[in-house]
Amino acid sequence: MKDGLRPHKPCPCFSKDKTHMALIDTAKRYGILTINDTASNYGNRLQNYALETLLSSYGTATTIQHYLDAADGGSLAKISARRNLSEVKKAVLGHVPNPANLEYRRRWEELRFTAKYIGKSPVTISQAKGLSPNGRDLDKIVLGSDQVWNDRHLSQADLKIRLGMFAPSERVMSYAASFGVDHVREENEGIFRLALERMSMIGVREFRAKELVEELSGRKATVVLDPTLMVPAEQWRTITRGFVPEGERYVLTYFLGGISKERGAAIEAFAKAHGCTVRRILDPSDPETYIAGPQDFVELFSKAAYVCTDSYHACCFSLLFDKPFRVFAREGIKQNDKMNSRMETLFRLFDLDASIESGADVTMPELDYARISAELYRQRTISRTWLEQALR
Repeated sequence: MKDGLRPHKPCPCFSKDKTHMALIDTAKRYGILTINDTASNYGNRLQNYALETLLSSYGTATTIQHYLDAADGGSLAKISARRNLSEVKKAVLGHVPNPANLEYRRRWEELRFTAKYIGKSPVTISQAKGLSPNGRDLDKIVLGSDQVWNDRHLSQADLKIRLGMFAPSERVMSYAASFGVDHVREENEGIFRLALERMSMIGVREFRAKELVEELSGRKATVVLDPTLMVPAEQWRTITRGFVPEGERYVLTYFLGGISKERGAAIEAFAKAHGCTVRRILDPSDPETYIAGPQDFVELFSKAAYVCTDSYHACCFSLLFDKPFRVFAREGIKQNDKMNSRMETLFRLFDLDASIESGADVTMPELDYARISAELYRQRTISRTWLEQALR
């Protein structure tokens, strides 16, 4: 395989219709620039896997390793060494049978998932050295998915990298890219305008992101499906490994903003009334679930009886596996910072009840999954058609 890049098994969402492949040169090479985040971010790891899987239907895909804030050779070496040391630490402590090491056990599982399903790409980019030579002949640089354009946590130099300003404009596109916020910082507006004006095509994840692109640059942007939704449930099940015993009946919770005692008690009462236990992702009080890796996250959703969450990707996997789910307003976050545009887009695309429960009501909305599945197939077709045009 050229330059250590490795193809994925083609995504089965394409298996019923091969005619679209005739217009795409499957010898092409694609580089994904996304957030290289293994710190408790299940959604990031799974969208990364999904986008590589999606692009592999059209050629060979790899995820570019982005070294943030590496402005010179010395800092690049330190960041690289720190990243490698962190991986070794996770590997060692992840095997120590000590309850205090639950965090490392979980992070070791995330590391193993990345190594197995995404891999450590030989292609790198940094402020210090730009794009490595083995990435300079990539046919397309695909920016996204996830919050790659969230300028709250990036220097201006790294923001320019996340916007693809290191490569010729005809090679730069985005797929399901997100700002993660409703507006960008005033001092960054000029950078966004210049970068967006030069992209070949722009695909975003939210309707607010589409509006922002148009406000900042006048360019047209298209809302496409998050890559996790482009991979069918049967494909997701192939990466699971029996983390959850068959026949276990449980309410699955996944809260990124914490959970109040009132809400927790309501969920416990709901579970008891429906003959379920409660499985809690990212909650150390449930150590059996806490150590779940990304593939186990998928399995937990696939086997859940009900889901309670404040997470966007939890909604995506609930929809993929036809689960009854309740979305709660995220606790501990100011109203203006809730970043619910992604939820609103998802609910609008699938004509769901857009209200998010702000209290502790665990009543499960009735969802017509026959209709939702048909709409998901339609939205996949729209997104796939757009992607094929963008990759030409």
